[in-house]
Amino acid sequence: MTSVKRGNVGENTAIKILVENGYKILKRNYRCKSGEIDIICNKKRILYFVEVKARWNLEKGYPEEAVTKKKLEHIRKSIFWYVKEKKVKTELFRILVVSILFTDNRVIYKLIPVD
Repeated sequence: MTSVKRGNVGENTAIKILVENGYKILKRNYRCKSGEIDIICNKKRILYFVEVKARWNLEKGYPEEAVTKKKLEHIRKSIFWYVKEKKVKTELFRILVVSILFTDNRVIYKLIPVD
């Protein structure tokens, strides 16, 4: 499976997980000059900017370990552009990492808020 197909499988799985956990999906793959936000969703009047990390084994560690400080900087800059472009009125927003591990015909996931 190519990395693009794996990415799509990961994002599609993340959307299913988020919806099952009460999140409303607003946008997928928001792109701007600072980078990309995988998923934008809301729940209980909080806007969530979601980074999806999926792995099929643990050779390179847990999926969430791939969210580095540099990656978070790009996400924060992208959030700024999204808020400005869409004229978002709420101040309640968070970054959420959806960590997905596909293993032994199971899907193990974590929803990890980033402060």
